[in-house]
Amino acid sequence: KFKSGSRSHVRLAKPSKLEQRRGEMLSSSGSEYPALLAVVIVAVSIIVAAAVQRIRGQKAAGLPCAPGSYVATIQAMTSKTCPWWTIEQARALESKIFRLHLPDFNPYIMVVDVDVARRVLLAHPSKPALMTQFNGATTGVQSLFTKCHDAQHAHYRKPITPAFATLRVQTAVQGSAAALARMDEADALLRKYAVQGVAFDPAELMCELMVDLIGDTALGGFQFGTLQAKLAAAETEGAADYSVGGEFLAILPAVLVEFALRRPINPIRRGWLAWLSPIARDAERKAARLMIIAQLVLDDFRVRRAAAHDDLAASAKFSASILGHLVDSPSYVNDKERCADVLMFMIAGHDTSGFTLAFALYELAKHPEVQAALHVELMQPLEGHSQKHDTLGEASPLLLRVIKETMRLWPVAAQGSIRTLRTDVPIDDSNAIKLPRGATCQIPFLALQRLAEVTAPDEFRPDRWLEPKLGDAMAATESKRLHDAFFPFSLGRRNCIGQSLANAEIRFVLASLVRNFCFEIEKEPSLDYFLTIHPVDGLLRAVPRER
Repeated sequence: KFKSGSRSHVRLAKPSKLEQRRGEMLSSSGSEYPALLAVVIVAVSIIVAAAVQRIRGQKAAGLPCAPGSYVATIQAMTSKTCPWWTIEQARALESKIFRLHLPDFNPYIMVVDVDVARRVLLAHPSKPALMTQFNGATTGVQSLFTKCHDAQHAHYRKPITPAFATLRVQTAVQGSAAALARMDEADALLRKYAVQGVAFDPAELMCELMVDLIGDTALGGFQFGTLQAKLAAAETEGAADYSVGGEFLAILPAVLVEFALRRPINPIRRGWLAWLSPIARDAERKAARLMIIAQLVLDDFRVRRAAAHDDLAASAKFSASILGHLVDSPSYVNDKERCADVLMFMIAGHDTSGFTLAFALYELAKHPEVQAALHVELMQPLEGHSQKHDTLGEASPLLLRVIKETMRLWPVAAQGSIRTLRTDVPIDDSNAIKLPRGATCQIPFLALQRLAEVTAPDEFRPDRWLEPKLGDAMAATESKRLHDAFFPFSLGRRNCIGQSLANAEIRFVLASLVRNFCFEIEKEPSLDYFLTIHPVDGLLRAVPRER
């Protein structure tokens, strides 16, 4: 059950509208393969991997191992309760570093210790080769997300990194007329729901909003039309019209389940064998459609930039955008590579920010005193001004604390980062035990935060982020622990390239929503996990405030 004032537990429920297609994909047994072939291939793979891992695992013999067979561990790691299972293992083993029984040639190590996690991420590790299975989502084309070789990754990342500079991103968000128009659409939709007496699913609505905002800000002003179609449907009380954003959200779940879950853990679904599966073939067709959407974004950008060629200011704005840097980057060989990264920005950017906003709204609804204080603070900078949306809520320290606490309590990338070590990494200064070179290390962010040595780690307390009073040694120590454990966008060369954009958009949206509405719980959500942890089957009511 979702609770903020006490320890949080998981209550699973039937999927919401946002999760229906994903749930259907997950529930499929994949029994379309010949059973004998499947058993033989998987059995041989496990036996070979077990033999090699037994030899190589001796290097990590000083670490405890979570109990359970290969099959049981795989089931736990791919279940909806995986983040909570990880916490249970750490508590049961009384160790924040432990091995898992997985059919891999190298040790698979879970790292929940803050200091060791930071060492791993800053030791210039690479991404596991298994991540390349996600290339199927981009029809076999590598993206920044799946480039495992460091030099190759840096070659593509470096030319577009300047576009994500914090000041440039903030200017793009707060100075975007399209972004302001998008918030007007969200405002109109919530007011329509209020008039109709209808509650709404914040996870679904925030993800739809973020798809549109990514188009407005990161993708050079591309109009996905998701909220516009939804607003038109609300006004006519009919089905939503077609929108590019709506199609993206509709076909994405099948692609993610196939290439982020099934292919990595099931070798018989890879290569030509995938064509034996109707579900796999359908996922590949949908992945091809997603790449067509990405190409549409590129083509639209080029047409609009060419039309603004004589307007120096507009032309410069196009070139300075994130998509402008991507289009002009000499690192890309062709548009297929550009489309792969456009698609990855869309996939990685919409639900992580959308679910963070949903969790924040739920927490504010459950803590009306915090919501009221935040509203008062957000309204102060607007005295004497006519604008309805603020400049990212920068003038509200409480807003920043609320967002940080939401990300701490509910890090949507709950199972965090996975890295392959290129060097031995000692777990302490004694060098007695080292994480061996070649080991796969996973740093689960939810477990890292919930097991951190801070006061009431399972409770929503935004004021824990206040600066400690001068001379209060205990508060200073806890503050340091809090900040050391907080890296929701990961660390090192492989950290999230879009974190400045995500922070700017979350501040912009949450400030606007809390200023214009009071949110109340209609139905408490359950929790689900697949790639991200997110609230499902919950409802909020938005009560408009007087303008």
